Amino acid sequence: MYDPEPKERLTSVETFCPTKLKIVTPSDEDVSLDFTKDPLIVTSIRQADEGQGRIVSFTLATREFMRNSRTRISQSFSGNMSEIVRRLVKEKQFLGSDKKFITDDSVGLEKVVIPNLRPLSAIQMIAQRAKTKKDSPFVFFETIKGLNFLSFDSINRQ
Repeated sequence: MYDPEPKERLTSVETFCPTKLKIVTPSDEDVSLDFTKDPLIVTSIRQADEGQGRIVSFTLATREFMRNSRTRISQSFSGNMSEIVRRLVKEKQFLGSDKKFITDDSVGLEKVVIPNLRPLSAIQMIAQRAKTKKDSPFVFFETIKGLNFLSFDSINRQ
């Protein structure tokens, strides 16, 4: 953000403040980044005088990122790997995300012991073990459409 009138320092925004943001670009498709329903968190603010103005830089994080940074899991889980990841993403004691969650079905029932890991690290550990019927590995990622736990086969077909 560029402010041409650097008379006073930015004081109305504080760190760890929820911030609603929507970025829209001209396009035939809806490719907007909409954080009005699920606000971002300001994690830091930097200011610098530049010529006759001031540049203000915000570092923003999602609610899931913030929960991940302060949550650890020391627990065992049994069942389908996709269902275990769904629990880690959706349940309040873990990431507690309200975002859309898209997943492929993994095969087999397994027992997973998570040894004092953060939720996203635990999900990555499970992704390395999860397989489809065709023995395709899984990957966890986020897009503007939501959180995804998909197999490489599924991604290649899209």
